[in-house]
Amino acid sequence: SILSMGVMPREELAALGNPPMAGVLQQVVGTWGAVLVNLAVVISLAGATFTYTILASESCYAPAVQGSFTKAFTLENKRKAPMGALLITNIIIQIFLILVYFNESTYQVFYSLSASMIMVPYLLSAAYYLKLVLHEDNLSRLSGRQKAWARIFAVVGTIYGLWLLYASGLTYVLITALLYAPGTLIYIWGNRQRGEKSFQTPLDFIVLAVLLIMFAASAVLIGNGTIKPF
Repeated sequence: SILSMGVMPREELAALGNPPMAGVLQQVVGTWGAVLVNLAVVISLAGATFTYTILASESCYAPAVQGSFTKAFTLENKRKAPMGALLITNIIIQIFLILVYFNESTYQVFYSLSASMIMVPYLLSAAYYLKLVLHEDNLSRLSGRQKAWARIFAVVGTIYGLWLLYASGLTYVLITALLYAPGTLIYIWGNRQRGEKSFQTPLDFIVLAVLLIMFAASAVLIGNGTIKPF
């Protein structure tokens, strides 16, 4: 970014289209520089699309195999690919892409929303690690120094996760309930298919109640215009 300012004036850099590096390299070496950068971007985006398609389907397929999601996500084709998870996740993705296409501000909204949503699993992962290291039995194979470092990392990770969740914006954290609450239905459905109870402890019901309250609050605030995500 700094070197590019030595190639073109700041006003011209600001006016470059995407990807801006193509315009910078074209200014330095000619047309072939822009072609090279654009080709690299195409390859990069194709790889990213492939990767995130797999990631989205695996995020549903793996919990379904373990029994947390419904059996619909475990359906496989003859090549053992997670057909059910791929179809369901890509249909949802297409719906969001259509919303982005018809609303210019929606992409930034979904970007911020996804960032807020991913903060919750990050925090819960760190908190679960903290829960594990607080029990001496789970650290029996570690030395005294390793135990100390494990507890330090767990505490720092949990505090950092809380900070990230707060920094992502309380408004977006509230809106995430609009997606997490319906997702609970999938969890309940999956447990029913296995003949198991979904909520077994008072804490489970407390978390569910908080999630439902956040869901209702988000719906009301969006409905009366207090929160405008789109």
